[in-house]
Amino acid sequence: MWWKLTDRKERTMTKIITKPKNLYGYLSTPDIDVMNIVFSSDDVVWITWKCSAEEDVPSLRHNNEVIAV
Repeated sequence: MWWKLTDRKERTMTKIITKPKNLYGYLSTPDIDVMNIVFSSDDVVWITWKCSAEEDVPSLRHNNEVIAV
């Protein structure tokens, strides 16, 4: 349980995309590093990404590094 309190903010995230404009949004944003793209069908794309800018990384509500130490 304690490991969950210290999840890294710079973790990779996965999203399922069905619209081409959403995929282009991820690819054209300079603060997003696209790690992997998988075309599972003609209409569905799995994208794995992470934020490259530290201040733009969404923090988890259950992070608490003081308790986990």
